[in-house]
Amino acid sequence: MDRIRAFRQLFVIAGDVPELAQAQFKAFTKQVPLLYFILLCNMSFVAYTHATVAPIWMTLLFPFAFATFALVRIANWWRMRSSQVDGLEAVRRLRTTVKLVAILGILTSLWSYGLLAYGGPAENGHVAFFVALTMVACAFCLMHVRAAALLLGLTIALPFTIVFASMDGIVLPAIAANMTLVTLAMLYILSTHYKDYAQMVRQRLELEKTNHETMRLNEENHRLANVDSLTDLPNRRSFLKAIEAKQDQQENGGESFTVGLLDFDGFKAVNDLHGHAAGDALLVEASRRMCLLASDKVKLARLGGDEFGFIHNASAEAAFFGQRLCEALSVPYDFDGLRIEVSASCGLAHSTEALQSRGKLVEFADFALYHAKDHNTGKLVVFSDTHRDTMRRAHLIEQVLQMPDLEHQLCYFYQPIIDISRDSLVGMEALVRWKTPLLNGISPALLISTAERSQLINKLTLVLLKRLLADMAEWPADLKVAFNLSARSLASPETMLKILSLIQSHGIDPWRLEFEITESAVLGDIDGALRSLALLRNLGCSIALDDFGTGYSSLSYVQRLPLDKVKIDRAFVVAMMDNEKSRNIVKTIIGMSQDLSLTCVAEGVETPQQVQALQDVGCTLMQGFMFSRPLSWVDATRYIFSHRPVQAPAVAKAG
Repeated sequence: MDRIRAFRQLFVIAGDVPELAQAQFKAFTKQVPLLYFILLCNMSFVAYTHATVAPIWMTLLFPFAFATFALVRIANWWRMRSSQVDGLEAVRRLRTTVKLVAILGILTSLWSYGLLAYGGPAENGHVAFFVALTMVACAFCLMHVRAAALLLGLTIALPFTIVFASMDGIVLPAIAANMTLVTLAMLYILSTHYKDYAQMVRQRLELEKTNHETMRLNEENHRLANVDSLTDLPNRRSFLKAIEAKQDQQENGGESFTVGLLDFDGFKAVNDLHGHAAGDALLVEASRRMCLLASDKVKLARLGGDEFGFIHNASAEAAFFGQRLCEALSVPYDFDGLRIEVSASCGLAHSTEALQSRGKLVEFADFALYHAKDHNTGKLVVFSDTHRDTMRRAHLIEQVLQMPDLEHQLCYFYQPIIDISRDSLVGMEALVRWKTPLLNGISPALLISTAERSQLINKLTLVLLKRLLADMAEWPADLKVAFNLSARSLASPETMLKILSLIQSHGIDPWRLEFEITESAVLGDIDGALRSLALLRNLGCSIALDDFGTGYSSLSYVQRLPLDKVKIDRAFVVAMMDNEKSRNIVKTIIGMSQDLSLTCVAEGVETPQQVQALQDVGCTLMQGFMFSRPLSWVDATRYIFSHRPVQAPAVAKAG
């Protein structure tokens, strides 16, 4: 059965590979006119040689009808020579062609063999020649349609062989035998050719499929390399390429442009509190809002995390656009009953700021963004000459921080903390200063912020703590000293372990160390901060919350953090003299501290009036210029021994 099925398949146009049928149809279309031309010529000559011996319907009417049909078919195929036919249509037309070949083959065979009755040896020889020539010529014209070629052999060559082999004499049977062998060889060659042709078409299809897949993968790789998968905005790579292209245009006389960078304030808290799915949803919605505001003058991008960027072709409009983005991104986000409120800050830099330094434009915008987040949260900051000077100083600071002898470039000044009720010294706060002339005129705040931005803060923390511990070794064993701990150091387990190791190796009683942290230091990663602070408390150190009252959620953090002390920010101390609301805030902080058994210290006290006002609301621990400016180690040592510090508790404070 399998062989029979396989044999039948030889005479069928398969539809499983429509592309093969398309290729067959295209090749066959070019050969159809030649096929009909050969048939017409051969039939005309045979009809001419039999015109005097055969009936008129065989020598005139049948050839005329065939010629009419052939011309119509030639015209039809000629019209289709340039038309595009899909695979299914090609299969349908080829199947029609196969049927038509079978019908024409039968009719031609019957006509040819009918003529044998009317001629002599010469006419019969012409018929034999006609059949053989027609068979060979038409079979080669049908070489791309194997089913049709094989059917032609069955309908013409096979009857030809049978009829001529049965005739008298030896010539016509010999011709039949010869024709049979030639036909078989020819059909074998055509079959082999068809297999090779079909294989070639299939290989071409596979190659095209592979090429198509390669192109698709290349396009996908290009998309992945240049498009952010979450928001479908261009990514950092595409953003930087666009900036380079814009700078090339500007150098060749093109217009100036502006680069803007944005990110959210407090985005990490969204992920921590609500999960990354909520954070992703916020970013998608943010990108949608940005796209709604953007015009064709703007190219948006997501640079990673919660940071976005844009290039604005009209520098005069960029600041207005950036501010609109900040406002739009700060509108609350609602997701399935969850309401998220964040703000967005933006930094801008005009391309004219970086004409001489192509690689600096993004750095300038990033610095403006950092300044916005540090001083103008939720607002826009445009890079200026002032920022350029600040960056220059920051680069100087980075140079100093990377010096191998950094320990000798920095030193501590100390500011006393006084208990007014007993007029006694209760501790010192360590304030970093430097010896190198490179940093003259640079504020300590800029030193610390630059160290945090450059990620050198952990190195600086360890160097300063080592110096502090060496200074404390020369002071009374019951004197406490406050040391400021940065957010990055607090978030680094490796740095925290090194801090513990330093304390233990210097032999300083941990009770004497008080680590001051700011709310911003714990805001980014509250769980990590709690783990680090627990290490310090377990060792015996105390913890103080610096600049209390300046954060938007200080009270919530006071409840969670292992605190021993809060320090009232100097801004409240100054404002309480003329502002009743500030006075009430200070009074509330002091009352809260007492309720939570926390020590409370007022910073920035500069006048006797402030001292009295603080005493009136119950605050007795103070520091500021009223009592002493920050002192060098020598002067601080003299100050310490000229004032009697309070006695330390007999037992270290429990964590």
